[in-house]
Amino acid sequence: MTAIGSSSVILVDGREILDTSLSQIEIGYPISISHIISHVMTRNDVFHFDQNKIIIKDSQYNNQ
Repeated sequence: MTAIGSSSVILVDGREILDTSLSQIEIGYPISISHIISHVMTRNDVFHFDQNKIIIKDSQYNNQ
């Protein structure tokens, strides 16, 4: 997936959630989540779903 546009894209990865209150609360109420991963992408950053890896176009680490 490639980010386009002039703002940001936020990816929320819930595959490693350790605990949550989601099933114990009513719709519309806040939930608690433990161990959720997020990625923030901007224009031309690429996320590879098959590798669960983000390539940051202007990385300060030169994508190493």
